[in-house]
Amino acid sequence: MKAIEGSRRVLVSCPPDVREWLEKKARYNGGTMSTEAVRAIRERMDRERASAGKDRATAAAPPE
Repeated sequence: MKAIEGSRRVLVSCPPDVREWLEKKARYNGGTMSTEAVRAIRERMDRERASAGKDRATAAAPPE
């Protein structure tokens, strides 16, 4: 398997239920556990960024 340019390997320990979930998602999507982990992490990152943006917008909004 060819690594994506700029990526680095990271060893991550996870509980059995998380590993099972990753394995099931990888099988379903025809990919790897690494791909599923990256998808899940990026989804969380996007939610946090969106939430942080809303927090900033709320803090900057003038009181009604």
